[in-house]
Amino acid sequence: MLRWTNAKYHSSLHRVMNNYSGINRHSIVLFFNHSHDTHVECLPSCLSSAEKPIFLPCTAGEHSAQRYKESR
Repeated sequence: MLRWTNAKYHSSLHRVMNNYSGINRHSIVLFFNHSHDTHVECLPSCLSSAEKPIFLPCTAGEHSAQRYKESR
């Protein structure tokens, strides 16, 4: 959502509830049903004439790979 809106809107915080089992768990929230070659860039309606996009355009696959890498 950040890339589409030039950081005007943020995704909701995702939380995992503790089940008190004593077992470590990990949660990674990513969307995997996208087409990896889908072009992702700031929507023109989210930029004023004086603004430039904060993020470089990329593909959905590149974005998911980067987010996964950052989570490790």
